[in-house]
Amino acid sequence: MPVAFRAFALAVALGACAPLTAMAQQQPQEQAAQYSSYSDAQLRAFARARIEIEPLVLAQFSAINNADRDRAEARIDDALRRNGLTRDDYNNIASAAMADKPLSERINQFAKGVARGA
Repeated sequence: MPVAFRAFALAVALGACAPLTAMAQQQPQEQAAQYSSYSDAQLRAFARARIEIEPLVLAQFSAINNADRDRAEARIDDALRRNGLTRDDYNNIASAAMADKPLSERINQFAKGVARGA
């Protein structure tokens, strides 16, 4: 699944609708400057968190009861915390990745490294 779609699905699941709307209203130059400001460490943390969070978001969506949804939500928050990200950090990077193909490709490279254990 392309990173942009996964990032969008995760951003929506993590409540990023307002940031997405705000991002869509920015000028392209402003967006490019914002996207390029993410450090390799931030993108690596995002890639690690995304790998941990994806199955949790699926569990959250398929949960039958509120207790299961709450557990998935808590595990998502734990994964973000372990990777040094807030929900806002995660959602902002996810939004940026949807709009910036080179940024999305950088994240994919970090994700490949994480998957290899690098």
